[in-house]
Amino acid sequence: MGRSTIYEDCDDFFASEDGNHTAQRAKRGGLILRSPDGDEFILAEIDDFDREIELTRRNKELMKFLDERGKQTKTLKASEVREQLGVT
Repeated sequence: MGRSTIYEDCDDFFASEDGNHTAQRAKRGGLILRSPDGDEFILAEIDDFDREIELTRRNKELMKFLDERGKQTKTLKASEVREQLGVT
């Protein structure tokens, strides 16, 4: 997950009334931010492990990958992987 600085100095943002209000709402369960173009983003507190799990489960691409990976029945020995990669 990438990071982006909203303001040059984040302290200025969180000291502002809008920034403080936004942060408090995000702490209570996250926010969905919608751009004028209709793109949606999630703002959530990082330390909220349950929320991180919820956000991860909403990642359709990741869930599809994990579902497909979970259906795999064939395994390889470490020696076979090293041979395929040309590593000895």
